[in-house]
Amino acid sequence: MKILQCLLGLVFGMFVMTSYVQAQKIKDETKAISSEVGTKLGLTPEQRDKLAALQERFTAELRVIGDTLKTKRVGLKEALAVVSPDRKKVDSLVGEINQLNSQELTKRIDQAFAVNALLTPQQNQNLQKLLSEQKGALKTKGEGKKAGKAAKAGKGEKKAKGKKKEK
Repeated sequence: MKILQCLLGLVFGMFVMTSYVQAQKIKDETKAISSEVGTKLGLTPEQRDKLAALQERFTAELRVIGDTLKTKRVGLKEALAVVSPDRKKVDSLVGEINQLNSQELTKRIDQAFAVNALLTPQQNQNLQKLLSEQKGALKTKGEGKKAGKAAKAGKGEKKAKGKKKEK
């Protein structure tokens, strides 16, 4: 039973870590329209002020959702860590966590639409180009790691096939 509790603790520790990573993403998104990007987009001082206010509100709203998610995940961990977990309670907490995840996604989409509404069509086009370039740079870094893993996996498969042929 202690092993089960340890495993559950480990699994939910990973959930808490995921929450931390989400908080880091929020910080990164808040910095997305930094002064450098603002300069590249040619934002007016009025646009900068409005975007800063949007980002501040967005960050505060996501922080509330994130804090609530953490609390619900801890509650779920505790509900599952008992000898005989209450299925209804667990299901209820899972439903609440799913609802909070949905709210978070909706807030992110609302934020994207609000930012787009503040920008001119040309600024929107430039923003999409900048975001595409950033994603491309991230993909290139990630592909190098994937290629290395694939090569290692391929070597392992050849060894296994070679052993089969010897038999």
